[in-house]
Amino acid sequence: MRIGAVQGAPQAANLGDAAGALVSYTRAMDLLTPLVARGDREARREFVRVETAIAQLKDDQGDLAEVPARYARGEEGRRGARA
Repeated sequence: MRIGAVQGAPQAANLGDAAGALVSYTRAMDLLTPLVARGDREARREFVRVETAIAQLKDDQGDLAEVPARYARGEEGRRGARA
């Protein structure tokens, strides 16, 4: 997550590498998914942060096709993390 943010998070100073950020965020999702499936609450919180970061990055790039679904998954995960 942090590497992706440094590479290209639109809401902070970054290296301008949005494509690299997306790769890093996607890798983070791949690593977090099995942990979330096992019920790891901290992994779920990080999953929500990464999902939201991807949505923000895609929104900033104008790639709006996935944005609503990603925000919805992030919100769903946020509710699950509170339960």
